[in-house]
Amino acid sequence: MLNKFVKCCVFSLVVSNLVFAQEQAWISDQLRTSVNDASGSRAKFIGSLTAGSPIKILSRSNDGNYLEIVSGDIHGWISARNVMFTPSIHARFADIQAQLTALDAENNAVQIANKDGASIIEKLQSEMAELRESEAKAQSDLIEIKRISENAVAIDRRNRELQTTVVELEQKNLELRHQNARLEEKSHNRELYIGGGLVVLGFILHWLAGLLRMNRRSPRFDEL
Repeated sequence: MLNKFVKCCVFSLVVSNLVFAQEQAWISDQLRTSVNDASGSRAKFIGSLTAGSPIKILSRSNDGNYLEIVSGDIHGWISARNVMFTPSIHARFADIQAQLTALDAENNAVQIANKDGASIIEKLQSEMAELRESEAKAQSDLIEIKRISENAVAIDRRNRELQTTVVELEQKNLELRHQNARLEEKSHNRELYIGGGLVVLGFILHWLAGLLRMNRRSPRFDEL
């Protein structure tokens, strides 16, 4: 137990001392790589890393054929031939997939925004159509009101003309009444004059008739 504790402490110290010297690398895309506890062909197998796994290089062997790496919980040595210093296809695929996921989410957001925008545009177009219809109706009502107003003005002018004509006719009627009253008065006076004359003439005729009868009787008395 003490030896394991010491090894862990030494490993922690080594990792902490080399953390700033770590170099990013990736396991080759073509194969799964075994991890050993030391460099060389006689080292003990302690685990494996899948193709494309990201690793941190801590150190190199003297001959350069082996690399001391750390990847997650695994710390050991691997063959330098199984390491690549450009992002693996797996890493790039994961990155591309993440970008695609982000782009897909962005695309969905854009489609939703476009859908909402289309809905808003459709709503605005509907409101514009209603406003145009209201404008056309208002314009028609305005024309009708203007026509009614013009007719009202014409009717008012005609009423005034008729009122003036009525006043003139009333004045003429009043004048005619006065003239008729004067004519009736003159006619009545004339009738009185004529009636009086006829009465006088009747008396005269009656007197003359009596006188003629008396003259006719006088010769008869003379004969007797």
